Amino acid sequence: MHDELGFFFENHPDPMFVYDLKTLKFLTVNRTALDVYGYSYDEFRGMTIAALRPAEDVPRLLETIKRLDGRRVDGYIWRHRTRSGQTLLVDIISQAIHYNGQDARLVVARNITATAQLQAFFEALPGKFLVVDAENLSIIAASDDYLKVTQRKRDELKGRPLFEAFPGDPNDPSSKDGLSVLRRSFRRVVETGLTDTMGVQRYPIPVENAAGTQFEERFWSIVNSPIKGGDGRVTYVIHRVEDVTDFVRMAGSNNTLSPLAQQSREAQLATEIVLRAQELKETNLRLETQEAHLRLAQRLLSLAVWNINLNNGQMYWSDNLYALCGVSPAEMDHSVDYLFNELIHPDDRDRARQLLEDYQLNPEGPMAFAHRLIRPSDQAIVHFRGLAEIQTGESGDPILTGIILDVTQEVETRLRLDAATGMQRIADRAAKLGGWRVNLHEGFVRWSTQTARIHERPDTLRPPLAEALSFYAPEYQARIQKVFATCTQEGRPFDEVLQIIKAVSGERAWVRAIGEPLRNEQGDIIGAQGAFQDITDQIKIQEQSSALAKRLAHTLDNMSDAFFLLDQNLHFLYLNPHAETLLRCSRDKVLGQFLFDAFPRTQHTEIAHRIDKALAEQRSIEFTHYSEQFECWFETNLYPTYDSIAVYFRDVTERREMAERLNQSQKMEAVGQLTGGVAHDFNNLLTVIMGNAELLKESLDGHPNLRIYAEMTANAAERGAELTNRLLAFARRQALEPKLTDINRLVSDMEHLLRRTLNEDIEIELVRGGGLWRAEVDPSQVESAILNMSINARDAMPNGGKLTIETANARLDDAYAEIHPGVDAGQYVMISVSDTGSGMTEAVKARAFEPFFTTKPVGKGNGLGLPMVYGFVKQSGGHIKIYSEENEGTTIRLYFPRAFKEGQIDMLERAPSTLQTGHEHILVVEDDAMVREHVTNLLMGMGYRVSSASSGMEALATLQARNDIDLLFTDIIMPGGMNGRQLADEAVECLPNLEVLFTSGYTENAIVHHGRLDAGVHLLGKPYRRHELATKIRKVLDET
Repeated sequence: MHDELGFFFENHPDPMFVYDLKTLKFLTVNRTALDVYGYSYDEFRGMTIAALRPAEDVPRLLETIKRLDGRRVDGYIWRHRTRSGQTLLVDIISQAIHYNGQDARLVVARNITATAQLQAFFEALPGKFLVVDAENLSIIAASDDYLKVTQRKRDELKGRPLFEAFPGDPNDPSSKDGLSVLRRSFRRVVETGLTDTMGVQRYPIPVENAAGTQFEERFWSIVNSPIKGGDGRVTYVIHRVEDVTDFVRMAGSNNTLSPLAQQSREAQLATEIVLRAQELKETNLRLETQEAHLRLAQRLLSLAVWNINLNNGQMYWSDNLYALCGVSPAEMDHSVDYLFNELIHPDDRDRARQLLEDYQLNPEGPMAFAHRLIRPSDQAIVHFRGLAEIQTGESGDPILTGIILDVTQEVETRLRLDAATGMQRIADRAAKLGGWRVNLHEGFVRWSTQTARIHERPDTLRPPLAEALSFYAPEYQARIQKVFATCTQEGRPFDEVLQIIKAVSGERAWVRAIGEPLRNEQGDIIGAQGAFQDITDQIKIQEQSSALAKRLAHTLDNMSDAFFLLDQNLHFLYLNPHAETLLRCSRDKVLGQFLFDAFPRTQHTEIAHRIDKALAEQRSIEFTHYSEQFECWFETNLYPTYDSIAVYFRDVTERREMAERLNQSQKMEAVGQLTGGVAHDFNNLLTVIMGNAELLKESLDGHPNLRIYAEMTANAAERGAELTNRLLAFARRQALEPKLTDINRLVSDMEHLLRRTLNEDIEIELVRGGGLWRAEVDPSQVESAILNMSINARDAMPNGGKLTIETANARLDDAYAEIHPGVDAGQYVMISVSDTGSGMTEAVKARAFEPFFTTKPVGKGNGLGLPMVYGFVKQSGGHIKIYSEENEGTTIRLYFPRAFKEGQIDMLERAPSTLQTGHEHILVVEDDAMVREHVTNLLMGMGYRVSSASSGMEALATLQARNDIDLLFTDIIMPGGMNGRQLADEAVECLPNLEVLFTSGYTENAIVHHGRLDAGVHLLGKPYRRHELATKIRKVLDET
C-alpha cells in the first residue's frame, strides 16, 4: 500500500477500498475487506465495484457515481454480496483521491447488517415513520405503513437523503415552504436533543400514475424525535407522520375550515401534540418534570377518551382512538366482548380481563394498564398504555372512564436500542475493539468490556494510569509513555501499533492504541480517550502474507519457465532470472522500461499483437511463435488482469526440432517402406524393358523410323529407374559404395559434363581449396548430387548467370552443432554450389528437402532432386545447409566427414567402350521368370555358359550337384525362406572358389548395413543395361 493511505488504511477495522473512477476496478483493498468479503487480494484486483452488488442494484450504483463530482459522500446504504453469497448491508463513506497517478475514490464500507436486521424488525412495526441519519438526513429505515401512505418502495428510499427522495414540487413555489419548515424541525431536534412536534404541514409528494410522475397535495401531522448514541449526541431522528389530508379537505375547500371544524381540528391537533409528548416520557428522562403537566393536559383535553358501562358492557370511544386502532365507528361492535375477543392481543386478553375484574372488586385509585391491540385493518400490533377509574353515570350505572397513549414507537425504539447495543457489543467482540478513557484528575483509566478482555482483566477494573501503561511490553514502554504525554500535554492525537503482555496467560498481543485529548467546556485538556484493538490476528496475516510473497518471489525466481510481468502500459514490473537468460538482458536495466523500448524488434511481431488482444479481451492466450531477434521458438502463455499482464514462456526450439526430426524420420520410414515395396518389382520390370529396348534398338539400325520407338522405350525405362533410385536415396535406402575420394579431382573431372549440361550463357567457375582433406564417400552419388544442384541452378538462371562450385576444408564447432541438431562437431570436406539466380523465399527454403515439392512448371521437375541429395548426404554422415535470398541467388553447402584412414584414392572407373564377353559357367538365380529368361539370354549372347534356378533351394541343389560353376549371379530378395545372401553363404561352403555377384532392385539390408555395402560384396543394381551387366560380370570374374 502506498504512502497515500498509509498504515491507517491497512489496519482500519472497517473494509476499505480504492477504485478507479474510469474502469470502476479495485486498485487496492485493506485486510479487513479480504476477511469480510472472502476474496483474495488478486481476486479483488480483477473485479469492479459492481461485482459486489446484486445485479438489480448496479443501475442505481452507476447513476450514483455519475452524480459524485469529486465530493465527499456518506450515509449511503448499499447491499453487498460476499464470495459465499451472503448479503451484507453497508453504510458507505467515499472521498475522491489521486492514487498512483489515477483519479480514484477511497471508500469505507461499514457493515451494518446486524443493525439492518434490527431495522427490518423495526420497519415491520405499525406506524408511519422513517428513521433518518441525524448528520445527513439520509433514510435508514421506513415502516410498512409509511411506504403504504406515500406509495413508495423501501429500495427507493433507503440510503437516499430525505429531501432527495421527497423533493419539492418544481411547479409549485409554495412547496418550498414545507421543505424549509421541516428542515428547521430536524435542526432543532439535533441541536436540542428534544422532540419537535409540528403543526399540520402542507407537503406535496411525488406519485407515479399513467401520466408519469406528478405531485399530489398532502397534509401531514409530524413529530420528530431524537435517538441518542452512547456519547449523548443525537445520531438518528424518528420522523413520524399522520396523513390528515382527508380531514383538512373535509373541513372546507381551499383549506379554509369552518369555526366549528377549526375548533375541532385545534382540539385534534392539541390531542396529537400531547399524545406525542406522552410517548417521549419513557424514552427521555430529561422530560420527567413535564409528565405531570402532560397528564393534566390529557385530562383537560379528554385525549383518547373511552368508557365502558360495566352493567351492559357498551363502550364509547373518542374519535382519535378509532384512528389509533385503525377502525371506524361503523365497522366495530361497541361491546366489551369485542374489545377483549377481537382487539386485544390474544396473549394479553386473560391478563386484561383479570385486571378489570380485580379493579372492580377494589376500585381504589386509578387503574393503570398496558397491553397490545391488533388493528383489524392491517393486523398490525399497537402498544397502548393508559389510566382508568370508575365513575357513576347519570343513570347510576358504573362507568369505567379512561385515557390511553399509543406507545408503540417508544416500545419499538427501546427494543431497537437494546438490540443495537447488543449488536454493538457483539461487533466489538468480533473485531476485538474496545475503548478507554482517562481523566487526569481521577488518575485511573476507564476500560470498556472489550478492552478489559484484551488485557485479561475483570470488566469492572479501573486500573491506575501507571498500571494500565505497565501492560505494554518493556520495549514499547518508552514509546507509549511519550505519545500519551504528548497527547495530554500538547493535544496531539496518537495512533500506535505496540505489544502488550496479557495479565493471566502472559502472552504477547499486538494492539493498536488510538488516543486523542479529552477537553472540558473551556477547551482545556483534562485527559485522553480513544480506541484499543487487538490486531494480533491481522499482524499474523500480514506476516504470513509477507512470507507468502517471499516464497512466491523465490518460486518465480527458480521456476523452469521464463516469466515477466508488465503493467497495463506495458512497462516491466518483474523479470525472473530465466527470462534474463532467454532475453539476453539484465533485470536492473529492463525494469520500468516500456516493452518496445527494451525490445524494439518485437513491436510489430506476433507476441505484440497477442498481448494487445489478451488485454483487450481479458482472457488468457497460449501460442507458439518464432522470434527472429533471438532466433528461437518460444511457447508463450499470457494471463491478463485489468491493469497488468503476466507472460510465461519457454524456449521450445530444441523440442520443435526434435519433433521435426521425428516427423522427418517417420516420413523417411514411410517413403522407405513405400519405395522398398515398389522398387524390387518395379526394377525387375525395368530390367527387362530396358534390356529388350536396348537389343531392339541395335537390331533396328537400318530402320530409323522404328528405332526411334525403341529409343523412347529405353529412355522412359531409364527415367523410371532414376525416379526409383532418387526415392531410395531420399529415404536413405540406397546401397552406397563409399571410397576414399579426392573431391577436387572429382569436381575437375565433372567440368566437361557440366559445360555440356548447362546453357552457354551460364559462366562456370571452379574454386578448388588447397590441401583439401579426403572424404570417404560414394563418388558416383557425389557426382549425381553436384549435377542435380547444378541443374537446379541452371533452371534458376533462365537468362544466364554464374555457377560457382567451391571446395574447402571446414570445421564445425560445438556452437554450430548445438544450433543444428543432427550435426556432430568435427572436421569436414565442404562442397559449395552457388548461383546468381532468383533465390528462394523462406517458405520455399523450408520445404526444399520435401519429396515431390517443386516450384518448377509441370513436366520440368519431379521434386526429388534436392531430397535425393539430402538423403545421400545424411546417409553418408554429413550435413547440408541452404543459404538463399530472393532475387540474390542460392548457395547449397555439402559437408562430408573427413576420412582419416590411409589408402589409395579410388576414383570412378569408366566403362570400357567394347562389350565384355567370356566363356565361364554362370548360375543365374532369379525368382522372376521373365527377368531370369532375359538375363540368361543376355549372358549366353556374351559367350557364357548359363544355368538357372528360380529359388535359393533349387540353386543350392544345382551347386551341390555340380562343381564347374564359376560365378553365382543371384537376386537378393526371393521367396521360399532363403534370400540371396543366405544362398551365397551356403554356396561358398560348397564351392570355396565360387565368385558371387548380387543383383536387386532393393536390398532390404541383406548386404547393406548402416547405408553401406558390406565389405567384399559385389552388387549390380536393377535395372541395368547389357553393357553394365557385361562389365560387372567380367570385373568380378577377373578379381580371382
